[in-house]
Amino acid sequence: MKHFTFFAAMLFVWQTTISNPLWTRVLDQQSFNKSYPADMALVHDSLIMVTGYTESFGCSTNRLFAFDTQGELMWDKGTMEKYNMGGNFDLVHARDGFIYTAGFLYADDTYYGTEPVVISKLQTDGNIEYHTQYRGDEWTEYYMFSPVSMDVDPTGKLMLAGGEAPDFNSVVMVDANGDIVWEKEYEFAIEQVLFLNDERFLIRSNDNLYVANMDGEILDTYSSDNPVVDIIVHNSWVYLLSASGLEKADPDFETVVVLLEDELADLERIKVFDDSLWIMGKENNQIVMINPEAAKENSHLYFEEYVENVDFVVVGNQIVFSGTSLSGQIGLYAFPSGEQDDVAYPWPDIELLDFEISNIVINYQDFGGETIATSFDFDASLTIRNNGEEPVHALSVFSPRSGGTNCAKQFFYENYNGLDIMPGGEFILDVGSSNEYAPPTSSNELCFEILAPNSSLEFNTGTNSLCKSFFITHASDYSQQELLVYPNPVKDLLFISALDGTTYGYTITDVAGRVMVQAEHEGLTAGVDVSLLAPGVYFLQVIEHNKMYSSKFIKE
Repeated sequence: MKHFTFFAAMLFVWQTTISNPLWTRVLDQQSFNKSYPADMALVHDSLIMVTGYTESFGCSTNRLFAFDTQGELMWDKGTMEKYNMGGNFDLVHARDGFIYTAGFLYADDTYYGTEPVVISKLQTDGNIEYHTQYRGDEWTEYYMFSPVSMDVDPTGKLMLAGGEAPDFNSVVMVDANGDIVWEKEYEFAIEQVLFLNDERFLIRSNDNLYVANMDGEILDTYSSDNPVVDIIVHNSWVYLLSASGLEKADPDFETVVVLLEDELADLERIKVFDDSLWIMGKENNQIVMINPEAAKENSHLYFEEYVENVDFVVVGNQIVFSGTSLSGQIGLYAFPSGEQDDVAYPWPDIELLDFEISNIVINYQDFGGETIATSFDFDASLTIRNNGEEPVHALSVFSPRSGGTNCAKQFFYENYNGLDIMPGGEFILDVGSSNEYAPPTSSNELCFEILAPNSSLEFNTGTNSLCKSFFITHASDYSQQELLVYPNPVKDLLFISALDGTTYGYTITDVAGRVMVQAEHEGLTAGVDVSLLAPGVYFLQVIEHNKMYSSKFIKE
């Protein structure tokens, strides 16, 4: 194992603060609800590629989106399988005008070991060059291959790293035609893979860097005093980013030069755009962009962090950030990479003052000859005020729902256009019929949220949502008995009190409708072990004597 030999190179920095974006966008098409991005790339300085998960309140789908340099959506691609819940587009990479994607396809709820890793090559218009499905019938049952890193060399060969969390210990090599060359498993967890040249590639783990030949055999191991968080190869140098600095090394790691050290920012990513290095970090709740090769007055730029899970590309004179917006949508916004004027960006500011429901209709189902109320439909109207400085002509309305099974859409989501809400003005929006999948009870909580006025990123979301409880009086034949579920929130053991001490069945589902626990119990009180459930909201359904009772609880 080699240790780095360091040579210092001084770099003087000058801090510049930029306050206002050039433009902002969110993905708010009516076919999606809450969403979040997974990866980001730039094609030919003209297409900004973003992969993301959508419909996160049902069984989520994963899509690939192409935006122009002003954030306008040009096209998007979805997975071909009808019931896909995960995606073909977990990772995206751009090389020589082509788009490469990789992802694990959840084809059958991951129950049968038939889900493949999907590797694709696309043209800039979204047409597919190849679409490879790998090992769809060879995984062990319940195995889930999660891609974590991908690289493409100048010849079009592709290398993919991943595996089953948390042990991402596999590398898959793909030739220029999309055919699998080999797959290897290693004895260490892999965080990143990268072509070093046409004979070797790099593997980054938590502790070390490994150099391997094109057959996947480890040739050498290198370690650094500063844990490496990201690496790139540029102009025959290997750049190693740590949380506090940047070093570059020759391909044999005989000489390592320190370019940055003792940075105040927590550095996270390094990329190359237009033959220039860019580093992204975080400092005091701001994004820090560093161009280590720039003149000293432009080397450090500071931007507001308006999204979570930030990624970036540099397009001409713009730095474009993507992430999860404050309203829970895929969001993008751009800053100039140099100086800008003092014109303030017109941030939207919408407030949901009130909402009402009417025309309630109870839905019933037959359980063994007895009719039970299981859900209800209603009409809703929302009173909205525009607190911003620009008219609002479009917005989206989101409302979570409970219940449902499998991939039921457990939400209300609609985009409304053609509005004219002037600054300071109020507007009543009739959103039409909606529904609640839970049985009507004496107190039904409903929540609505206003999203993305004018399809712009929201800065102030503190007043755009509202929850209210409604008393439904005309469900006279809904047999209501008290169902005791405790403690709530729960950490390890959830208790369900029997209604009359006889046998009853119970089912616990997550917010996506997936069944997490299903069993029968005989006696007064059932103690259900929920310690293995992930923290979050869950729904309990109890069926006794053909009557169904519902409750909601929180797992800590």
